[in-house]
Amino acid sequence: MKLSRALRLTNQAVVAMLAADVLPWAAALAPAILTTTTHFDERQSAFAHWHCTHPADLTSPAAASRLREGLTLVSDSLKGTRYQGLTLPEIDALRTLAAAHAIPLLIATDTTQALPDFVQVIVTDHPPAPAGPRRILISEQATLPADFDAVVIPAANTSYTRRERIAGVILAAGPATRFGTSKQLLDYHGQSFIRQVAQTALNAGLSPVIIVTGAYADEVASVIQDLPVLTIRNQAWAQGQSTSIRAGIAALTGKSVGGAVLLNVDQPQVTVHVIGALMERHSAEGAAIIAPLAADRRTHPILFDRDTFPDLLSLTGDVSGRAIFTNYKVEYVPWHDESLLFDVDTADDYRKLLAWGVGE
Repeated sequence: MKLSRALRLTNQAVVAMLAADVLPWAAALAPAILTTTTHFDERQSAFAHWHCTHPADLTSPAAASRLREGLTLVSDSLKGTRYQGLTLPEIDALRTLAAAHAIPLLIATDTTQALPDFVQVIVTDHPPAPAGPRRILISEQATLPADFDAVVIPAANTSYTRRERIAGVILAAGPATRFGTSKQLLDYHGQSFIRQVAQTALNAGLSPVIIVTGAYADEVASVIQDLPVLTIRNQAWAQGQSTSIRAGIAALTGKSVGGAVLLNVDQPQVTVHVIGALMERHSAEGAAIIAPLAADRRTHPILFDRDTFPDLLSLTGDVSGRAIFTNYKVEYVPWHDESLLFDVDTADDYRKLLAWGVGE
């Protein structure tokens, strides 16, 4: 994916860049305005499409088209071999200008200086990063450090991959009316359905794992109380599955996640491998929605990028996450295991699932 998508930058983002050499990264984000609180070497100005040492010139009628043509470097005058940085009030004025032209403002700085309050994202190529805004590490390593929100990994042909924490939301609130008893507590090769699905989510690296309960809430909680999961009780479970989706996604508010995998409690046969495949596709492409495709039929579990969360929070009635498929381009991961097409609604379904004999 492109660097701007990997960093999740909006057209009006304000980004503090702490990398050793910000110019190549900034050029990859053009059109954008780049400035600094410190200084630029005289030779670095060659990376910019337009270098302006008089910020007032940016407000001229001729400047509008130039700002959208590439990377605009804005600095103070040259002293020796270095272009000097701007003051914070001057940078604040640039923020307003960049927003008016719907392009990002990039601020080259260092970790020893206080960041302006209006900075939204910190991008660095070396930990640690200052506390505060969303922190992104650009690195060859694929491991996401605990104190970062994302790691962006350069790939071939100016493409990038992005690793973020992906949450798991297990929908376990239903009354199992057709089955006649709690499906959540059915046995699956020695484990209850809910415990099996929760452990699979944890083993796949989903974090945090949210379990939404409703009917049989106390019974479900009793069999997972020792697991590192967050249990949310959906008091409105009788109004349909959408209420559980809303409860699970709402529980992620304020948490640093790039998306969520929705899992159904009546599919204990889902493996860490299929969840991992969804996460890898999301890391490489950043798609809004990713689902498995088994025997040419779409199935669960489904990964929803965090960009889709507002739509998921707007669901009503007895509908699943598929209700928002028409709002986004959905990517599919072909999957060989047709057991993903199973869910357990009846006693006969349960017998068939056990007979299938799928395990890790």
